[in-house]
Amino acid sequence: VMSPLVGVVVCALLVVQCVALAQDSCQYGVWSSFGDCNPVGEECVKTRVRTTTNSTDSSCPQTQTDVMNCDLQECADYFCVLTDWSDWSPCTATCGPAATQLRTREVLINGNVTCPHLEGNELSQTRSCYLPDCPVPQLVVEENNFVFSVPEGKGMQFKFGDSKTITFDSLQSNLESAISTLESEQAVVISTIMGSFEDDISILEESIEDAKDEAISQAKVHTEAVVARTNATLFDTRRVLRQEISNVKGDLLGEIANTEKLIGVQLSGQNVTHVFNHDQQQIQIDGLINAIGDTTSNLAALEDSSAQNDDVTAEFSAVRMELEAEVSELKAELHEVQGQFFPRKTAKPIVTKIWSDTITLTWTPTLSATTITKYTVSYKTGSTTKKVDTEASSVTIEGLAADTAYEITIAASNFFGAGEASDALTISTPPGQAFARYFTCRPGGWGISYGGSPVVLCEVKFSTTMRTIIHASFTGHQYTTSWAYATVSIDGDDPTPGGNQEHSPAHSYSNNWETFGSDRVGVVNAGNHVVQARFRSGSAGYFNGGAFHVVAIAAPIASQGTGYECIPSNGWSNGLSYPQTSRLCTVSGNAPFKSVVFGTYTAHWYVNGNWVYGAVAINNDLNAGGVAEQVAAPAHTYSTSWENSRAARSGSINPGVFSLSPTFWKGSSGYAGVNGLGFSAFMIPRGNGASGSFYCKPSDWGYRSQSSTVTPCSATIDLPARAVVYAMWSGHAHTSGTCYGVVGFDNDGAGPLNTYGGTALQAMAPAHTYSGQWELFQSGRANVLNEGSHTVSIQFQCRGDGYLNGAGLQGYWVQEGNF
Repeated sequence: VMSPLVGVVVCALLVVQCVALAQDSCQYGVWSSFGDCNPVGEECVKTRVRTTTNSTDSSCPQTQTDVMNCDLQECADYFCVLTDWSDWSPCTATCGPAATQLRTREVLINGNVTCPHLEGNELSQTRSCYLPDCPVPQLVVEENNFVFSVPEGKGMQFKFGDSKTITFDSLQSNLESAISTLESEQAVVISTIMGSFEDDISILEESIEDAKDEAISQAKVHTEAVVARTNATLFDTRRVLRQEISNVKGDLLGEIANTEKLIGVQLSGQNVTHVFNHDQQQIQIDGLINAIGDTTSNLAALEDSSAQNDDVTAEFSAVRMELEAEVSELKAELHEVQGQFFPRKTAKPIVTKIWSDTITLTWTPTLSATTITKYTVSYKTGSTTKKVDTEASSVTIEGLAADTAYEITIAASNFFGAGEASDALTISTPPGQAFARYFTCRPGGWGISYGGSPVVLCEVKFSTTMRTIIHASFTGHQYTTSWAYATVSIDGDDPTPGGNQEHSPAHSYSNNWETFGSDRVGVVNAGNHVVQARFRSGSAGYFNGGAFHVVAIAAPIASQGTGYECIPSNGWSNGLSYPQTSRLCTVSGNAPFKSVVFGTYTAHWYVNGNWVYGAVAINNDLNAGGVAEQVAAPAHTYSTSWENSRAARSGSINPGVFSLSPTFWKGSSGYAGVNGLGFSAFMIPRGNGASGSFYCKPSDWGYRSQSSTVTPCSATIDLPARAVVYAMWSGHAHTSGTCYGVVGFDNDGAGPLNTYGGTALQAMAPAHTYSGQWELFQSGRANVLNEGSHTVSIQFQCRGDGYLNGAGLQGYWVQEGNF
């Protein structure tokens, strides 16, 4: 009998079948079929098993396994790996249509296998970069000086036959020398022609006079001789004139070729006075024609000498017509050259920025033999065409109609006149869009105290160039020994908090610390502005750990951005009873485009029995229990004592009439009071993704924090451009210790909440409570976020044990811009 140890050794040495010889008494059933081949380390194997039939014998292994090697190719799916795509490479150029990007991937092989199942997969991809056209260097004349405009500091070669780089000084010297040489040569040629032609004319006239005298005295005898001599003279004269015209034509055509060559290499510094020399040449050529005419008149005297004089006159007329044809041809070619001194065709413009009523265009500077004096931009809609002139190769056109198609062309002009207009650019103005700026401030310390005289928490100052919507918000915690009011004052319009209900004052009678804040929307015209958070108390009040956030929003067209406000028709005091849904006031408007709306109310309230909820309804979408839905971020109280109440809501609406209302819903019994309510709102166009709204609703009604940061919900927003983002959340909380809560942008509230105090937390305008009873717990905050995806969250942390119930978050964003 083989010992167990020997059996193990024997099993280890066997390759095909290894049967553990543990005990003679162990018996097993038949082997199963081999399974599929699978990778094990760097091997490819398959296994089969069998089980013991001695199920009652615990000393027998329950199963035995038999392993067999497979061909590695059977596990090719494991040993062949197709990697992920690499990142796109940088573009092969920084401008122009030919630039591309490349990305690659590869097949990784582990072991001696082939990978036919991966054949046919792309291992490289390219795509176009869609870059702007490469700018064209320009050389122009400004005040008789050469100015060389070189984009991005690159050089340029001017080609005169072979390529070579020419400096400014040598270019100017060479050009002036060429012009001087051309002018001198032309002057000599013209002078030679004129002198020679005058000599020929003089000889011809003398011959005519001699012929006339001889014809009178000896007409019959000498007629044939005179005709013969005159014909000979005319022949010689015609030959000489043709040669001289040919010389003039050759010289002028040579100069035309040189000028075209200069223009062809885009030398826009051609001297204007050189063009006038062509005009002088035309005068000289016209002189030749006049001289020919005078000779023709003299030939008329031959008519009395012989009938054959008609042949002489006809012959010379033919010569004159031929010369005139030559001169006309020269004039046409000269005119063609002069035509090339007009600006070339202007390039099609490019839109660099477009608003609902304003567009900014740019284009490549137009080639010209002389300095461009202006560009004329024509923009047409329907049958109306308007024009604007500019000296630069860019222009901003204002006063356009929103949501309108325009056809735009541009033509360049120089000393000689206007060149060919560009191809038409067709654009459509967007339906309207808004821009925003963000400002914030906080007190110099953690808190302020105040009494009967108003105190400024802090203020922001800024200037605007157009009508602007202001949304201001502050949040902190406070208590008072009597009563306290706090409000947002815009340009000093609310010097005494509590005196203007329409300005949405915060209000409290509580001598316990509670969350305290207000939001207000107002509208201002262009100019300098001051926005303050102001506080006032009947005796003594204290406001701690708060900050002030201001969003300024402007739309290019005033009607596209509008502010609204209302107070209840009953005035200061309003009662609520079950089961009514109470809309204490309503603002309404007519949105010309798809728009974003935002509404907020501030008041103070109490309830005698059960509870009360308050939220902002858009187009009356909240009724009864809908007011309490977390998605609307409602305020909520059970308090039988007056406390501050505030809620806000945003949304996107379609064109047409809309309304916003502060809406309340009371519990099943008892009575509730809402006093001093002020409501304000704004409407702005969504434009081409220029603004938007968002919200988040927690998945549960309640959340608990025990010294850790809790995030009940987050909204994800995708910003197409850098934007100002505002969010406010509202719920109700209680704690056995203390709780803080903030709006978190990309989870930035976690750190300050862990620190639990300090300037970083204060700047976030946190909610704060010490209360063991349920009370309103809310916070509002703005920030500037870059283009891309971001999260906006409710974040809170309690030291001790704390709970947040019924919370919801509402917000909006507007692209950042200067105005």
